[in-house]
Amino acid sequence: MADETDAIRERHERELAALPPGAGRGEYTEAIATLLTENERLEAEVETLKSAPRRDALRAGYEGGLP
Repeated sequence: MADETDAIRERHERELAALPPGAGRGEYTEAIATLLTENERLEAEVETLKSAPRRDALRAGYEGGLP
């Protein structure tokens, strides 16, 4: 997923360079930065969920019946 984040960042840089001066660069840059931050947070959450202890605890909860 890090490769995907790098690709998004590179595309953002190309798109930003193509914008005419004063064309809302601040809003555009802020939106992309927010999306990249959220993407990184979600990637970390996925890795946490993939961890064996977390996966085993979830599996045990499902097998035991959730409230």
